[in-house]
Amino acid sequence: MKIGIVTRYNGANMGAYLQAYALKKYLEGYGHSVSYIRINNVKNNRVFFYRWFSKMWLKDAKYTINYIRFGKEKFNYFKNSWKEFTVADAKQKFDIVILGSDEIWNAGNSIFRNPLYYGVGVNAYKVISYAASIGNYKGSNLPNYVPEAINRLGAVLVRDEATKEFAEKYTNKPVNIVCDPTLLYDFESQTFPNCSDRYIYNNKYILIYAYNYSETEKNWIKTYAKEQQLKIVTVGFYQNWCDHCVNCEPLEFLSVIKNAEIIFTSSFHCGIFSIYLHKRMVIRPSGQKVRDFFKRIGGEAVLIKNEESYDRFKQIAESKLDFQEIFQNIYSFRMNSSQLLQNSLLSSGTYK
Repeated sequence: MKIGIVTRYNGANMGAYLQAYALKKYLEGYGHSVSYIRINNVKNNRVFFYRWFSKMWLKDAKYTINYIRFGKEKFNYFKNSWKEFTVADAKQKFDIVILGSDEIWNAGNSIFRNPLYYGVGVNAYKVISYAASIGNYKGSNLPNYVPEAINRLGAVLVRDEATKEFAEKYTNKPVNIVCDPTLLYDFESQTFPNCSDRYIYNNKYILIYAYNYSETEKNWIKTYAKEQQLKIVTVGFYQNWCDHCVNCEPLEFLSVIKNAEIIFTSSFHCGIFSIYLHKRMVIRPSGQKVRDFFKRIGGEAVLIKNEESYDRFKQIAESKLDFQEIFQNIYSFRMNSSQLLQNSLLSSGTYK
């Protein structure tokens, strides 16, 4: 079948790319032709890689210059990776359009206040959602086209409990929770390129990956790194308090995780790949989606709250997860999600 996908495939973070890549590879594995429906062009997307510089300039000119330089380099890495995707206009005819995955229904974020994320304006015989999420959306100022758009979907497959509750308000169809595409696609058996930054091979380090950090979290990380004689490395974000900042293509991100001694992250997708690679980790959930996922797979022991102590941070950092049980749970979740998606693709029905 000819399938179009509506998601933020060209976002400015690793997870946005990897979930798009994973869904594409999964569908191609079943013989489908896959394209991404254009939401914005590359030129307009550039600003999201270093969009906060104007405020930073007033605080620290040197920091701002380094931040912009890092962002431009990051954009070029991602731009090269986007060559993996075939991109089509919304008016192009598809057999099926899939909405998702990721936070495409987070109406509280202006980036996602586009009708295309709900299937409005696409040209397809059938439209379904897969692993769509509302993120941290609280329910205010919902665009008026959303209820009808969700009600028209041929199948509603979402990523977390909050999105399930949200979607059930607007449809009588079953709303099922499915795994993220990065769990649906078998990353474990694939080989990916290594990051070219030699720093990660020549040093032992704690890897951090998040948009921001509280002073408490910075102190945890610095104290632990000093005690364990580790460097502090960030990837994909410029952080001037770290020993080293890595820039790389999204598929190379996996090698940066793999070579780390331990991971600290708030990211849903960094958490997933830390699990895949059997890493020690401390997770500060960025939202309910992260808590839901780790609870579902039996990995909630690695979650920490900002108000907890350094002793608690260290206890989690030095603990070991039962990866055998976790992977059994992931496998079950994957098989169930795959079956739900296959049934949705093959079921009869048209988008009216």
